[in-house]
Amino acid sequence: RVPDRQDEEAQKAAAWTDDGGPINPDETRRHPEDGLSYTYAQLQEKVSGQLTPEGTEALWREKMKPEWVVQRLEALKQQSQQQGAGQAADRAGAAKAAEWKDDGGPIKPEETRRHPEDNLYYSFEELREKFSAQLGAEGLEALWRTRMKPRWVVQQEEGEAQARPASPERRGEREGSRRREREGSRR
Repeated sequence: RVPDRQDEEAQKAAAWTDDGGPINPDETRRHPEDGLSYTYAQLQEKVSGQLTPEGTEALWREKMKPEWVVQRLEALKQQSQQQGAGQAADRAGAAKAAEWKDDGGPIKPEETRRHPEDNLYYSFEELREKFSAQLGAEGLEALWRTRMKPRWVVQQEEGEAQARPASPERRGEREGSRRREREGSRR
């Protein structure tokens, strides 16, 4: 099937990230906590005394989305609700998984991520126990934040791969990966 204009707009919205360019004073973005839209100047006024100028800019660039993005994503969400667990939700989830990156925030003790070499899932504490002698504290955190993916991202990516027809050799790889994952979940 040929993607239509709505599909393209939804994909652009799901993949949107701030380009780091000059801030447009006329642009409004939706605040993730209160759900209200602000220009950058209005946001500065709202968070004055609570955030540093750098913190305000980080909030604007990393957490707040332009109105057009929010509206497209809300429309996509409504469409997926109407379709049940249909294709629109799969596209949105795939886009979200594809754009995932560690936010640099506090490490959640209950989160597990897959190690890129052994394909097993570790909490940060388990990772520290197993690899601290080899990597040290900074190396462990760098590995966690840059090379290890959360379980939900891996599952989304593997769901995408399973939806596509696989060559015989790829099927064998997937079966080995599933076996390693099962072994990792028994830890």
